[in-house]
Parts: sequence; C-alpha cells; structure tokens
Amino acid sequence: MRLLLDEDVPALEAFEVVLKVTSAFNSTATDELRISVAAAPERAWTLEIEPLPGLVQPSQQVVVRVNATNIGNTPDELHLTLTHEVEHIEGDMSQWTSSEHHASSVGIGETVSANITVNVPNQVWNGTVSVLHVAAIWENMALATTNHTFEVARQSGWRINLSDIDLIVAPEGGLIHVPLDHLGNSVQDPWFV
Repeated sequence: MRLLLDEDVPALEAFEVVLKVTSAFNSTATDELRISVAAAPERAWTLEIEPLPGLVQPSQQVVVRVNATNIGNTPDELHLTLTHEVEHIEGDMSQWTSSEHHASSVGIGETVSANITVNVPNQVWNGTVSVLHVAAIWENMALATTNHTFEVARQSGWRINLSDIDLIVAPEGGLIHVPLDHLGNSVQDPWFV
C-alpha cells in the first residue's frame, strides 16, 4: 500500500487515514483501521543576494542584503552563515572575517531579509579576490547556498614625509633626501613630474 500526500499538506499536523479491509471470500466480513499520520517536516530555502559591487576598496564596508524564502512545509528558523574563500595576491596576508545571522520562526512561503555588513580589510592588496559564500544552515547541513565575488581595486597613494628633514641648502647647492611613503595597495613606482 502507498499513501501519496499533496505538496501543500503542512508538516506535523496530524490527520486520520481510514483503511477498510474486506474479505475476498466473504464480502460481509469487513474491518476498519484508523491511523493518525502527519507529514514529516521538509526544511528548504531559497537565497538571493541583491546586486553588489564587483570591485571593492580597502576599508570599505559593503552591506550585503540577503533575501531568504522558506519553501519548506513547516515554519522554520533561519540560520545564515557568511564565509570568505580568499585568493590572495602574493604577499597579501589580509584576513576576511566570517559572520552569521539568525531569524526566528519564518512561516511557510514567507521571505525575510538580512542586512549583513562585510568589512573589507584595511591592508588588502589590489587584485586579491574574495568569494563570499552565503548558506542557510540546519544542523550543520547547507539547505541553500549562493555566492558573490569581490575583487580588490587598485588604490594609489603617496605621502612626502618632511618630518626630521633639514631643508636648508648650502649656497653652492646640494641634495635633500626626502622620504616618500607608499600608501597604495599595489606594487608601483612613483612618477615624478
């Protein structure tokens, strides 16, 4: 015997199934069995990230808006994890932090939005790529995933450091050594005009 339930039967709500048994030899001999059953909960989600920039700058804060829809058959709690898979440019030792978000009971078919801030590290180098992985998690199992790729843009910056410099030049001329500090996030040579 097989019992097929419609897709829209809510989970954990009991209903009764009546089985009638009739003898093949004596049609007046019948029996009835009543069984209480309920659909098992199915946890399922869809995730969508609203449009984000592809290029980011050091120290930038990016607000990631994730829309999560409960497509399961029971109200459920949402647990989002955000992790980074980073492909560093040689020499880049920057650390990208992971985060989590929780939402209490989300009804069947309901969508909730989460705004989560991603902090681009201060010392990240131009060309480093971070793939942001977003997952809806239940008991250490990913029920839905999505991702977005960030690439760190070039940021130029130089500073002339005149502290502790003797700017007095002898009448016959001379050289002044002025330190030049590189403040950018990529290897580059200064260009003097």
